[in-house]
Amino acid sequence: HSVTASMLTDTVKVIFDAQLIGPRDIMTMIDDLGFTTSLCASGDGGNEADLQRKAHIKELRRLFWISLAFTVPTFLVAMVLPHAPGVGQYLHYRVGDAISVQGLASW
Repeated sequence: HSVTASMLTDTVKVIFDAQLIGPRDIMTMIDDLGFTTSLCASGDGGNEADLQRKAHIKELRRLFWISLAFTVPTFLVAMVLPHAPGVGQYLHYRVGDAISVQGLASW
């Protein structure tokens, strides 16, 4: 009956007559065109609030991985490397008058 496409959210909503064609047939035709399809029940995942929530979760996941990339090296320099044999003595070496190598690496 109708097709609605949103380039902004990369989604397509298809309303069809189940007497004439089935959802798997439509998905097969779309897949043959080179697009990825997934089936959602009526009302699932099609509304704007759900799409915004999914985008927000994706952004939070990206920010988590960025923060983890900075946190793990800082943790290693501050907590693990000072206790490693042969490394701890170099971390206490002074760079200038006020800061050590460990402080500089943690900063």
